[in-house]
Amino acid sequence: MKRILTAFIFTAIATVFPTYIASGNLERDPLLAEGFEKKNFNSQRQIPTFNSVDEIVPRSSAARVVKEFLQSLEAKDTNAIALLWSQDAAVEVPYDLQGRSFPNREAAQRYIEEVIQPFSEIRFERIRLYQTRNPNVVIIEGQGDFTIAEDGRSYRNTYISVFQTKGNKLSLIREYFNPLIIARTFGVDLNPTLQESEVKFFAPPSQGLHLSQVTEVDPFKIALPGDEMCRSVFVRSWMIDSSYQRQAQVPFLKDGQQTLKKMKQDFPNLWDMYTLIIHPSYAELGQALGFQKTCSDPKLPLYWIYQAVDRYLKLDMQKAMSKSKG
Repeated sequence: MKRILTAFIFTAIATVFPTYIASGNLERDPLLAEGFEKKNFNSQRQIPTFNSVDEIVPRSSAARVVKEFLQSLEAKDTNAIALLWSQDAAVEVPYDLQGRSFPNREAAQRYIEEVIQPFSEIRFERIRLYQTRNPNVVIIEGQGDFTIAEDGRSYRNTYISVFQTKGNKLSLIREYFNPLIIARTFGVDLNPTLQESEVKFFAPPSQGLHLSQVTEVDPFKIALPGDEMCRSVFVRSWMIDSSYQRQAQVPFLKDGQQTLKKMKQDFPNLWDMYTLIIHPSYAELGQALGFQKTCSDPKLPLYWIYQAVDRYLKLDMQKAMSKSKG
């Protein structure tokens, strides 16, 4: 999925990192299955902080596999990473902005390749490695300091990842990060939706919420390139720092137009754009861009707005934004 810097998504993302890691599945929740006790957290002060991946001193075979994975990630060596997966490997990303999961080895590898692709440099610092009572489970906490290849900007986020190994191979990575930082840095995806998901655009808007509620299941299913039955794109949420909002809007909108043009090559019958108005302050921006209100929620102050893709692509963004005070 293409990550873009675009300014026509009209709501903000908020999230809270859980105070515990649990999914209810003991097989996929090794911390609970093996009794990850409170005393592990109380001993944090005794855990060293490493300034780089190379400085990590592994004290178990699982930690050695994790260090090798992080070194390969920093080196952008996808071939080396491919050799580290177990046959039943999976990656779970609870705060993925598209609500995706990666349930097998092939999907896990594609996710890592997608993560690496935008960056010219990947580096982790202030790393803490937590050993658990399960010798096959390691938790890594660290600061990511990445450089975006396209424009040299810095992307910094805090990561907490649970690694589970099997036979000196990675069988599970569960990765947590702050999605608000991703939204501020990259914007958020334009999501081409499967035809079966289009009914959601005509249902109460609260049924289309996902990120703001941190629900387990994304109500929208994403279409794959080449899907001629894909007719609609769901524009998800973004956030721009208020001090930069006015100067950033037009470049973001123009970038969004270019991305939509490229998307139409993959989805030739892409006609409709939908997004949610969650906060009234964004209504004027939607009107300036030609969006029309379609469906309100009976219980919450939310409503869907619509614009035709072709009309959006023809907009003069500078002129459109001159009509908006937002």
